[in-house]
Amino acid sequence: MQALLPTSTPTPIAPAQARERVLGSDNRGRVRLVQLLTVFAIYFACALIMWGGAAYGLIPAAPLTGWCLYVAVGMAVFYLLIRSGWSQRTADPMLSEAQVVFGVVAVLWAYLMCGVWRSATLFPLMLILTFGAFVSSWRRLAALTVLALIGLAASIALLHGGHPNAYDWRADIANLLMMAVVLPTCSIVAARLSSLRARLHSQRDRLERALDEVQRLATEDELTGLQNRRRMQELLELEHSRSVRSGRTFCLAVIDLDHFGEINDEHGHAVGDQVLRLFAGEAKGAIRASDLLARWSDEAFVLLMPDTHAALARLGVERLRERTAATTIDAGASRLALRFSAGVVEHLAGESVSDAIGRAERALASAKVQGRNRVVVG
Repeated sequence: MQALLPTSTPTPIAPAQARERVLGSDNRGRVRLVQLLTVFAIYFACALIMWGGAAYGLIPAAPLTGWCLYVAVGMAVFYLLIRSGWSQRTADPMLSEAQVVFGVVAVLWAYLMCGVWRSATLFPLMLILTFGAFVSSWRRLAALTVLALIGLAASIALLHGGHPNAYDWRADIANLLMMAVVLPTCSIVAARLSSLRARLHSQRDRLERALDEVQRLATEDELTGLQNRRRMQELLELEHSRSVRSGRTFCLAVIDLDHFGEINDEHGHAVGDQVLRLFAGEAKGAIRASDLLARWSDEAFVLLMPDTHAALARLGVERLRERTAATTIDAGASRLALRFSAGVVEHLAGESVSDAIGRAERALASAKVQGRNRVVVG
């Protein structure tokens, strides 16, 4: 007797996963694809109506089949270009102009084959031109409107040239005149929407830049370009939490520029600011990419060194001290040497950030007592 093998039930795809497969994960790309699928739904509804006419012998089936293939293939191509992200390489990621031209061709084709129903096929043309709201300029939109009217006039001429006595030319002239009034009106409305859309995008971009600037000012020291104290406190807490989870240690250094108050008093605040900027620039070039330096107070700085033990941290700060010690700054008649003292500590298990900083500050005080221009490990 054959043994029964367990069968696996395929895991159903969640609606969110299905949407992501069809529309992707990029928000702007999703908006474009939703718009495209909405247009496809309109084409599909028009096709159903025309097939109803074909069932009663009002529309020939062969040209209608060709029209349906044209729409299906065209929509598939637009979908692939947008879904793959290729359209983002162009100035018009929605491919609005191409879609308008595609739609005009579809409408005029339907006008030629729908016989007594042909007037109804012109209504989607007004909807198609509303895509002008996504066209880059009103001049292009005006050109597309003129193209649609010329195409309609040519279709009418072709229709009556091929069937001189089959249709009433007065109905087609009325259609052309009506479209000559309605289509420019639709284009004007679409151009207005396009202008409003561009203005909203511009305002949004300005707001985003303003928010970025506010964020920068809230986290960055304006004079040195380093992280400010508030931001460093946040980063220290984050590093402390990471250290607790992973068991990895980190080190802190509190750095104080030697005799900075005297420099300000003797040479002025402009020279003092220059000293601070020079130190910040030298420090950025000396510390590791993973290290973080912040201005803590007027002449004090805090250096965070993740995944580092005390011995290695001391070497890093010593290297920075030697680099800055070889740097001088012009102060009028004299040149000032750039010196600092530092206290370095390794974070201890169970220790808070404030306690670690306190130990580093005590080590800094010890460095000053010992004569400054030195690094002491606490």
